[in-house]
Amino acid sequence: MKKSLLILSLMSLFSTVSFAEDIQVKSLNQGTCWIKEEAQSVKASSFVQGISVELNNQTLSKINDLNLPTSFEGEIDAMAFCSGHGLSLVLNATEKSLRYCVWLKIEQSGFETQSVGLTDSDGRCDGYKAGTLILSLVDKDIEREEFLKNLADHSMGIKFKSFEEVSEGLIKIELFEEDWGKEAEVAAKFQNLSPVKYAEKSFFYHPIGEWSDLEVLGRE
Repeated sequence: MKKSLLILSLMSLFSTVSFAEDIQVKSLNQGTCWIKEEAQSVKASSFVQGISVELNNQTLSKINDLNLPTSFEGEIDAMAFCSGHGLSLVLNATEKSLRYCVWLKIEQSGFETQSVGLTDSDGRCDGYKAGTLILSLVDKDIEREEFLKNLADHSMGIKFKSFEEVSEGLIKIELFEEDWGKEAEVAAKFQNLSPVKYAEKSFFYHPIGEWSDLEVLGRE
């Protein structure tokens, strides 16, 4: 009964546009989600979550309550992402010298923050944690011990804020906020050190699913 009511609700939501308009409903992730772009808004539904919403100026204003590091005043690429976990709004937003990748779970009453990071390209993104690097060290104990000592002394000529030994041979490096956006540059410096097997950004990972660009919500 609940599923039948949801289907009726979705049919009502997606049937309010005039047949004269050239607007099509997109089915994502084998019908798990539906998306329809209109002139100034997006209608969206998720059968997994049992929700049907309209993304417009009023509902999107709730994003301002999430205390995000970007005010979305610059260029924005907006996308929907549908997976077995539900429907997400993904925003690739440029602000000053940084480009943010923000994942928001779409809920009936608003949005839930899934991940907030940086990205190096426009469009679809997963993002990486701002100012964080992950180092994997070689297996030689002597080189590891010497490397950790040099980290503690800040004697390698590489600028960073702090470090933490997450597990044996795995180090997390935190950069100063002024160096956010320079993660690749700093990682390359660590990568050139012999005790480091690899140095990389701390990437976010999200479920497998299907994307849909939301041009009406973007801004150039």
